[in-house]
Amino acid sequence: MQQLFIQLLEERYFNRLPEKVVMKFATESADFVRFWLVHCVRSSASERELALALFFSAEWQLEELSRLKAFWNDYVVIESLQQHERLKARFCELNPWLTTISPYHADAICVFSALLAFEQSPISVGQQLQSAKLFYSQLPSNLLEEVKESSLPYLQPITVYGHQGKGSIEAGIRNNMHYPTPIPNGSVALACAERVTAKFSGIKIAYAEPMVVLRYEPGQFYQWHYDAIHAHTSEIKAELERFGQRCRTGILYLNDDFQGGETEFKAPYIQVKPQAAAILVFDNTDKSGKPIPSSLHRGCEVTSGHKWVCTQWFRDKPFWLRSGLLT
Repeated sequence: MQQLFIQLLEERYFNRLPEKVVMKFATESADFVRFWLVHCVRSSASERELALALFFSAEWQLEELSRLKAFWNDYVVIESLQQHERLKARFCELNPWLTTISPYHADAICVFSALLAFEQSPISVGQQLQSAKLFYSQLPSNLLEEVKESSLPYLQPITVYGHQGKGSIEAGIRNNMHYPTPIPNGSVALACAERVTAKFSGIKIAYAEPMVVLRYEPGQFYQWHYDAIHAHTSEIKAELERFGQRCRTGILYLNDDFQGGETEFKAPYIQVKPQAAAILVFDNTDKSGKPIPSSLHRGCEVTSGHKWVCTQWFRDKPFWLRSGLLT
């Protein structure tokens, strides 16, 4: 299903995907709707597409719908009955054939309302740390734990944009493990983490690279570096022209039960001690696209325990795999 979904996104990118094709898959395949629903959470899908994916997930009575409802119903507070009724009416307007609201449809309306309310609400004021900000996302511990556990089988040695180009292994620079998550994928926990990280980072999720899960064991680190990409090979230069520069970084800390592993900025000096569910946000480039000197940072060596983080890099061009399937 993942490969099929990528093919559909390619067709959408080239404006060759008729809506009737998507609707046919939605009426015939629960697996398709499962991927579609989770993708809508982690993509720039429109209100209408989100409402349709939620409607079909209710029709198929998907477990993913129940899980999304459990998370978003607790995470987002609808301010008033009037707001709730307005969002419910909007869902029904986008699904005019919905005549009877079953418990599953009620869950779909709940998720739709919470997601829209979340996107429309202001983010909480973060702690200003010189050139960076630290936000307290209040993501629940069970979601953070699920991201860790689900990523564990896929961890692999880290690579960087190094001397051999993209994908270089530079143990003297960094030596930890990582899991570059694929898009699309069916993980509800990852999709929610991505949506929340993008919101606190202040950039639309359409500009987000696939999230990367990282684990640091004792003795592992990431030396001083910039997240902005230096185009020192023709391959990297071509990538930047196509996908854009990494203009902002959001780091979601998944745990804090370890020693060491602080995030440090060199000048002006800042030390950030990881706190579970906190999101550290900083710019990598200025408005002209030039690297910001104060974005030079490192991940200090972990001395005991295991440090887990999710890194979300944001480009200055939208990422085609973050688009929806419908116009």
